[in-house]
Amino acid sequence: DGTAPAPYDLFLASLAACAGIFAISFFQSRNINTDGFKMWLDVSWDREKHRLSKASIVMKLPSDFPEKYKKALIESVNLCSVKRTIADPPEFEVVLE
Repeated sequence: DGTAPAPYDLFLASLAACAGIFAISFFQSRNINTDGFKMWLDVSWDREKHRLSKASIVMKLPSDFPEKYKKALIESVNLCSVKRTIADPPEFEVVLE
């Protein structure tokens, strides 16, 4: 009846949450100011294939974010286990008993 998140919404939320945890951990481990930091997930849907065609993790960095850490932040967010699972998908099977 639309009162709870759909499974696919939870999947997208898990991707965004995982990336966010990695990003915040990066900030905290280097004592970098998080004021003004925002992060969101932009998704594109392939109507013909009925599936996600692109997911963009967008980060608005604080104005004082050190330039030297930008590449490392991206690399850190790319370590998110949900994203890595999508990038190198496991084998799926349906088992009937």
